[in-house]
Amino acid sequence: MKVAIFVDVGFLFSACYKARFKEKGKRFTYTLKDADVLSALRSKAAALDGGGGRLVRIYWYDAGINYVPNPSHLRTWEHDDVKIRLGVIRHNPETMTETQKGVDSLIVHDLTELARHQAIDVALLLSGDEDLLVAMTAAQSFGVRVHLLGIEGAGVAHRLKLEADAYHEWPQKDVAPWVIPLSETPRSTGRKPEASRAGDNLRQRLVTEVEMSSIVDEILRRFDLHAADLWATIQDTNSIPSNVYGLLTTLVTTKLGPERTGSERISTLQRFKEAVRGRANGKS
Repeated sequence: MKVAIFVDVGFLFSACYKARFKEKGKRFTYTLKDADVLSALRSKAAALDGGGGRLVRIYWYDAGINYVPNPSHLRTWEHDDVKIRLGVIRHNPETMTETQKGVDSLIVHDLTELARHQAIDVALLLSGDEDLLVAMTAAQSFGVRVHLLGIEGAGVAHRLKLEADAYHEWPQKDVAPWVIPLSETPRSTGRKPEASRAGDNLRQRLVTEVEMSSIVDEILRRFDLHAADLWATIQDTNSIPSNVYGLLTTLVTTKLGPERTGSERISTLQRFKEAVRGRANGKS
């Protein structure tokens, strides 16, 4: 019996964070303890349908800015039998929200194609999104049994539960420890040298003062803002507006790659605030 696991990482993180902190999570400062998650998934897969299954692969679905893997993705990639599949993070300047695009379509494609080509006998799907119903029913039409894995307290679509061949649910107490601060993230093991080199090459310096000045220019132009107004908003709310933050992250990532540590992100935000304040005060 060949088993593949399909993990909606956005759903998993949100459910784990809620289990630990009883509120909606922010992935800027926390991440998943992926080694523990993967171990639990392997155990769950091994016990499906009486046991005896052979794990084909764990598909890890998430999103990245400009489809670029972040340090957490690279660390997860180092584990055996794991394939990272990335959608893209999109920022809506009108609603000031951030959304993931393309993640569901990747799951639908992979699950359907693996079932169509009889590459798997059983699928373990960790998600709660009803949009994945089409993939579930398609896989079942090719003879694949689909087990749905949810988390206590997380929003799992009722129709998804009904259509699944079996439904399993992790209790909150089991998943709460899987969320950890970025500062506690384990260092790369180097088990896959190519992954470590890719991580090393993604980010090797911080944004310079000149680069940040040009980034501020681009953000002010793109959103038709005045530096004084933006600085006033930052002071009033003690935060950078989400649409501005999204473009800032994209522009910095384009130049340097994604931040590899929490301190890099803090440095970027501080440099941006200082640049906006200087511009608001008439300094170039």
